[in-house]
Amino acid sequence: IVDIARGMVLPVFSVPASKLTRAQTVPIGSRAGPYYVRLTVLDRPGVIADVSAALREEEVSVEALLQRGRSEKGSVPVVLTLHETVEANMQRALARIAELDTVVEPPCMIRIENL
Repeated sequence: IVDIARGMVLPVFSVPASKLTRAQTVPIGSRAGPYYVRLTVLDRPGVIADVSAALREEEVSVEALLQRGRSEKGSVPVVLTLHETVEANMQRALARIAELDTVVEPPCMIRIENL
């Protein structure tokens, strides 16, 4: 805002448009990075073991897991952050998790970008 007030015109991203280059792209299945996943599961023994088994089968490693309290509805949220893995493995793991009888809503995944 100060630059605008002073009448200074700066290029977007501090680089003149003529110097910008096209970013390298890869197929989404090849993208590698960490992930955030939120699940809604029934509060029963063995549910976390089943989720972990699905992740293990696709070579996805858990960095952190959080599950709090019990619910009158019988379901609880589970939040996971996962170590860097390939998107294709992550998608297969989520498909396995979604098929579990104890998972009551489709899994929610967010890619974590390390900028």
